[in-house]
Amino acid sequence: MTVRYEVDGAVATVALDQPETRNALSDELLDDLLAAFARARDDEEVRCVVLTSTHEKVFSSGGDLKGFAADEPLAHKFAAINRFPDLFTLIGTLGKPTLCAANGHVLAGALGLALACDLVIAKEGVRFGTPEINVGVFPSSTASWRPRRSTPRWRTGPGGWRPSRRC
Repeated sequence: MTVRYEVDGAVATVALDQPETRNALSDELLDDLLAAFARARDDEEVRCVVLTSTHEKVFSSGGDLKGFAADEPLAHKFAAINRFPDLFTLIGTLGKPTLCAANGHVLAGALGLALACDLVIAKEGVRFGTPEINVGVFPSSTASWRPRRSTPRWRTGPGGWRPSRRC
């Protein structure tokens, strides 16, 4: 398992546990996260979920670049492309508060994972970033979807900005 799952009282803790890869978000790790969050969702005793890491310096380094570079057919690489959106959707519809306790750097796709939670608390000195833009990759899985989910639509008109009636 790449994720530790523990329940203490009404709090489930989901901890990324692959320090040798800096908790790179591999297919296996994403599958284990999906299973852990589904388990927390289905457990009526769990009232809150904390997402954290067992690694002291890095919460997660983001996507698994070795997996992207693996020598396998392109169709296999993209067969499971829905893992990120499925995980973000599961966290967003969990029906229970989620807290990301970032005890180390939160990079690339891990930023999206942190932002999927309702609240992010970080240890002093933790950095959040999208280093993938340095190699020409748009960070679409990270910061772009969460603000849209949690921020009402606004429109301008007489009197300035106000919520849209669609909110």
